[in-house]
Amino acid sequence: MKELDIGIEILQEVSPGEAREYRIVPYRSSEKTLFCYGTEGRDYEAARLEWEILTGRKLEIEVLEQDVFD
Repeated sequence: MKELDIGIEILQEVSPGEAREYRIVPYRSSEKTLFCYGTEGRDYEAARLEWEILTGRKLEIEVLEQDVFD
């Protein structure tokens, strides 16, 4: 099982509501892209498109097994 070590600064890039709605956990950020973990079995294409329209930044998702989030 993968252990997540994420700094508080990066977690603040996404509000708790956005994290729940999009089912993402940010782990790295650049000027143009937010890199996040997501859960397997979910289609993130619509979330990616909506995020890019709303923020002007790309959203890259690394899919992890659900037990990592439990």
